[in-house]
Amino acid sequence: MTGTNNLHNDITNYTIVHGRAGIELYNSHLTDNIISINSDIFVYTIVDKYSAGHAFINNSKISNNSIHIIEIETYEKWESKIKESVTYIKNNFDKLPPFILYADAFDVSILNNIDNPKEMLDFYDCRILFNGEANYTHTGFPEPILGYFGKLYYDEAEKYRVLNQSKFGAPLQKGLNAGVFLGYKEDVLRILEETHEYMMDDFNKGFPYGCKDDQCLLRYMHNKYYDIISVDVFNKYFLHCTYLSAGEYEDDCHHYQFFNRYKPLYKNGKH
Repeated sequence: MTGTNNLHNDITNYTIVHGRAGIELYNSHLTDNIISINSDIFVYTIVDKYSAGHAFINNSKISNNSIHIIEIETYEKWESKIKESVTYIKNNFDKLPPFILYADAFDVSILNNIDNPKEMLDFYDCRILFNGEANYTHTGFPEPILGYFGKLYYDEAEKYRVLNQSKFGAPLQKGLNAGVFLGYKEDVLRILEETHEYMMDDFNKGFPYGCKDDQCLLRYMHNKYYDIISVDVFNKYFLHCTYLSAGEYEDDCHHYQFFNRYKPLYKNGKH
């Protein structure tokens, strides 16, 4: 079914937009709007020294906070993101505010104020909230050995559907996207530390051991720690938008409002 394409108008309603198409739409609405980010949030990204000056996220105009650029010599996909996050948070833990917001450097922009991070997490009854993408597919690293990702995209995918059925009232397959996440610093550190341990293990032991694809690993961690990790299923705060057609077909899971049809099934009465 073809719906009214309101994405051009609605793009500026989101707190954070992620993805090349979303950035393109955001640029078409670019204003001098100055945003505010709660001082209880540490905002950061990770780039290599040659790319730091080109980070698109720096275009976000923030009045009372700043985006911390963790600049490293060489960026190894996606190992550096997890490793350097753990190192920085551990080394600065006592100085960091209570909440951490990570955003990819080159296809993310912060559009609106982030006033109450606790409220954002409480909506989903979680301690860490990740951006989501339309489905539970794999677009990252090739298999290190034959059948390596089978456990994730069969066993773990089925487990994910069951967990979502319990929480959201439907067996949703909206996948975790690792490009944006917000969480309590102690939980972010704990989850990323364990993720890094898996990442650095021997891939011959089978998934998740030795997996260099952070998004695949974090989907596994989501299932393992489902009580503290959630995905922004309803695009309440974050929007992942890689196709401009995301506003055209209401029955396509890539439509930016597709998952809102399940919101009435969300069992937590306070929502």
